[in-house]
Amino acid sequence: MLIRISNLLIPMVVFYIVGYGMLKRVNLFDAFIKGAQDGIKVVVEILPTLIGLCLLYTSPSPRDTR
Repeated sequence: MLIRISNLLIPMVVFYIVGYGMLKRVNLFDAFIKGAQDGIKVVVEILPTLIGLCLLYTSPSPRDTR
């Protein structure tokens, strides 16, 4: 049941976003490219933190030396 809802809902959301952009006369390709660029900037900003957390999580603890 949930899979059927998901299979319908995801394309409906995509079509809604594209349709809304077309109704508002937004240049969809430029908006997509700008959003992708902003996303890359966010990834570059948070990547050092994510790497640090991964290293902290995988590093051995002093309590592990028993």
